Amino acid sequence: MAVLWILVFSLSFAFSHAVASVSRDAMLLLSFKSSISLDPASLLSDWNLSTNHCHWYGVTCDRFSGRVVALSITGSMSSSGLPELGYNFTGKDSVLVGTLSASIGGLSELRILSIPHNVFSGEIPADVAKLHKLEILQLQGNNFSGRIPDQISSLLSLRMLNLSYNVVSGQIPDKLIGSGKLRVIDLSNNQLSGEIGVDRFSECEFLVHLKLSHNFLTDNIPAEIGKCWNLRTLLLDSNIFEGRIPAEIGRISQLRVLDVSRNSLTDGIPKELANCRELSVIVLTNLDDFSSAEDNLADSSSGEFNAFMGGVPYELLLLPKLQIFWAPRANLGGPVA
Repeated sequence: MAVLWILVFSLSFAFSHAVASVSRDAMLLLSFKSSISLDPASLLSDWNLSTNHCHWYGVTCDRFSGRVVALSITGSMSSSGLPELGYNFTGKDSVLVGTLSASIGGLSELRILSIPHNVFSGEIPADVAKLHKLEILQLQGNNFSGRIPDQISSLLSLRMLNLSYNVVSGQIPDKLIGSGKLRVIDLSNNQLSGEIGVDRFSECEFLVHLKLSHNFLTDNIPAEIGKCWNLRTLLLDSNIFEGRIPAEIGRISQLRVLDVSRNSLTDGIPKELANCRELSVIVLTNLDDFSSAEDNLADSSSGEFNAFMGGVPYELLLLPKLQIFWAPRANLGGPVA
């Protein structure tokens, strides 16, 4: 009889805990809503306690536990581009305007947080790093500022991180590139600065796509990027990288696309790139328009500062899948080497 009472008590406690967790998720979502200052299309009009939160717009719950596993709200503007100061939103603008509440970190079962192309501003809360089951974090096309929280590197289940087209600044967290199970990292079109590094304790075996274009990243392209052997695309264009293209990139056997244009790279083009047998696109330099290279040589505003020495290693031109080798204004002298 005592065993039966213990079993009943245990089941009752577990049920009560589950109900409390579900109710807590609803309150946390309402806290998220309270940080929204403008909702011109009334996207969150059904977010109230008179309805089950699992039926709220953009919310997905686990069908067994009732816990929130995804929050996905993609914005859509009636006009192209980000709104300027003083922009008058209308009901045709399906966007959320506000900040991202730190309460989001309490949704402990969340796997997907996707709120791209809205008008969120302010810093990305460090509490996002409490979402230990998070697999996809998509915040692109907003107006987030401040630094990328270092704690994001500790999200070992994270597979996709997209913070592109914001105004995030500061350095990229030391252990972010190569950490955990991250397959896609897109930090392009921000105001990131400083040098980049690859987690020295990681084998960087999962990373497939790395896009850091259009920032203010400096110093050398790290040789350690060569250990990310599974990379398909490596886009480092439009930064302030100096020095050489590391020969270690030749270890990335799966690399398809390499773009290092619009930097301040020098030295020769490493013949080791020919070891990347899957390469189909190599972009070493680029132009801002379709005017001739001769015209751009006299125009310092073209934005291209790479100045390579020597010729093109002939091994590169023999790559079996190469479709584009783009290097206008690359200062490549002499014959194919």
